[in-house]
Amino acid sequence: GERDDIELALFDKGQRIDGVEGEAAFGRGLDQTLQRLEAAGKRVVLMHMVPELDFNARECIDWHPNRFVNRTPRPDCSVSRELIRKRNLEFRPAIEQVLGAHPGVRVFDPHLLMCSDAVCRGKRDGVLLYRDDDHLSLDGARWLGTKMKDLLPGLIGAAPAAAVFGLTSEEGGYNPGRSDVSAGAARLGAPAR
Repeated sequence: GERDDIELALFDKGQRIDGVEGEAAFGRGLDQTLQRLEAAGKRVVLMHMVPELDFNARECIDWHPNRFVNRTPRPDCSVSRELIRKRNLEFRPAIEQVLGAHPGVRVFDPHLLMCSDAVCRGKRDGVLLYRDDDHLSLDGARWLGTKMKDLLPGLIGAAPAAAVFGLTSEEGGYNPGRSDVSAGAARLGAPAR
């Protein structure tokens, strides 16, 4: 893929484990982390990554620092849901496989609040959510945190539940994952599924 030059190494108790690469190393590391947290009696909520834009969020703001520089913002500060779906094929199946072995782990998917069926937005409610293409701005983190605030008690205290987000495996070979907040997201006015 695009990131073939990146080496991923897995360590266990400070010792490098050779022969484990890429997705397997990620899955093993996540599995071990979840095992340790659960063994310590922690209630675990895994938060999926925010949707990754295919442009820098700065393109969404009007900027005129002087008479020589003039940037007109993108007319639509969003990325197609289909592009997000394709990007998620790279890592979501590995996460879901690990989560299958940890039914007590609750899952929060920010896509439920940041995306509609068609697009994921870089700007919501007048707030620029990102500082670049895949990191939330401070205002974006505050926006997402405010939206999550009412959902967290249910995530932490409720029994495990699964909800489908996006396409199911029957529809397209992709199950983007379980999320334990779809009913709560609907109460908060998240985009309709």
